[in-house]
Amino acid sequence: MVGGELRGNLGVRWDFPSHVDQRHSRRSDVRRSSYGVGLGRSMATNLWLGLGYNATGFHDGDFSLGNSTTQGVHLDLR
Repeated sequence: MVGGELRGNLGVRWDFPSHVDQRHSRRSDVRRSSYGVGLGRSMATNLWLGLGYNATGFHDGDFSLGNSTTQGVHLDLR
């Protein structure tokens, strides 16, 4: 799995992330992609809340818990 994320700041507390991820299995020659955008806010020191939407996505038990790769709306808390 490989991916990238780009973030822009909207003032001190707000940001807008965008990302693209791709999972490729060489053995079975299967490729899955995920891309989306969001809006996040720093709620306090070391607490960030984000709401995003993935236009396409996939589920992978090894990666999906640490990163929102499924299609649709997702909520992130860091």
